[in-house]
Amino acid sequence: MKKLIISLFVFISSLFSQSWVSHNSGTTEQIYDVFFVNDLTGYASCSGGVLLKTTNSGINWTSLPGPYSGNIVNVVFFDSNTGIVFSNPVYKTTNAGLNWFQVASLSGTLHHSMIADSTTVYGCQPFQLSKTTDKGSNWSVTSSTPPWMTTSVYFINQFTGWVTTIQPIGMPVPTVYRASVSKTINGGLNWLVLYTEDGPPESNLFRDTYFPTSDTGIIIGKSGNSIYRTFNSGINWSEITTGGGLTDLFFINSKTGWAVNQTGYVYKTTNTGSLWTYSATPVSIQLNTVRFINPLTGWAVGVNGTILKSTNGGVTGITQFTGLSPNKFSLSQNYPNPFNPQTKIKFAVPKSSFTKLIIYDLLGREVETLVNEELKPGTYEADWDGSNYSSGVYFYKIISGDFVEIKKMVLMK
Repeated sequence: MKKLIISLFVFISSLFSQSWVSHNSGTTEQIYDVFFVNDLTGYASCSGGVLLKTTNSGINWTSLPGPYSGNIVNVVFFDSNTGIVFSNPVYKTTNAGLNWFQVASLSGTLHHSMIADSTTVYGCQPFQLSKTTDKGSNWSVTSSTPPWMTTSVYFINQFTGWVTTIQPIGMPVPTVYRASVSKTINGGLNWLVLYTEDGPPESNLFRDTYFPTSDTGIIIGKSGNSIYRTFNSGINWSEITTGGGLTDLFFINSKTGWAVNQTGYVYKTTNTGSLWTYSATPVSIQLNTVRFINPLTGWAVGVNGTILKSTNGGVTGITQFTGLSPNKFSLSQNYPNPFNPQTKIKFAVPKSSFTKLIIYDLLGREVETLVNEELKPGTYEADWDGSNYSSGVYFYKIISGDFVEIKKMVLMK
């Protein structure tokens, strides 16, 4: 098997703030998963048999009573009324969570699920993969399962998917652990092992898998200390060294994605993982899941009932230059200009002021907020990535205290 391993340090550090806002979940249980049916209605699954629901975009959460108990590790909804939760057994609702009924008792705790299409869900359990093709009413074990312990799964449709596994080598006392990536094109009837890697026990785990396209895949590896990428459906993989402790991935398209880690940081890429920026959040504890419903609006959940929300894309960065004390407000022309797709905007704040830096399109519609916080006196530089926007004229506006200024820039792809 051909392997391609490239170690790169790609994470860049900036000063980040106000990208994520904490919301009161009403519980101190660990939140494992979050799923939004639309921009208003969402669900969060927790330890201790707690299932939360919001109908106002995460501002308020209420606990839904039900027959479930123990840890509810995953929640998925097919439409506004029909959803399933995994707590072994599996429960289903057809009236938006008002009532739940048992549909399956799976052998072994499900620890990772994947909604493949409008009726199909796959779920990882120890040493097997289960699936439903009728919105959770009936479940079966795939007739051919990948070897050893399954750790993550991702399907791009009902038939084509990838699963990661880990296998102890050297029984009865393992000397290494073999992490593998396997692929199926027939709904799990057959699996082809595409990639393997041996490492020390418990340090070679593949934690999460995401395929934004049939060719492009991203995996959290080495128990969160690396990211692996493929651009040929999993045949070859390259390794990127990360900041460590990553727990979950989510991509909104082939280029833009997010990851969360064990110390409360959110990472973002706009070029399929070649470069990542990171953002501190209001918490410094483990985040388990990150999900976005569009390029700007997303949620991250974790231990101690943590629910965070972003409305500006999750990571917007500003760098403060040391040793510079401006004597007046100013907004500089962005550079480069024209740009493709990234540019920098420099500005100065002579006194502590609540500052906003906003991007508008040619029609005057707000497309992104880069800065929205109280800033101390200093000279700053903000980055804007226009990867998700079309070519054209844009405007950026600063509001800092009584100071307001607008400048024009050109995105040229």
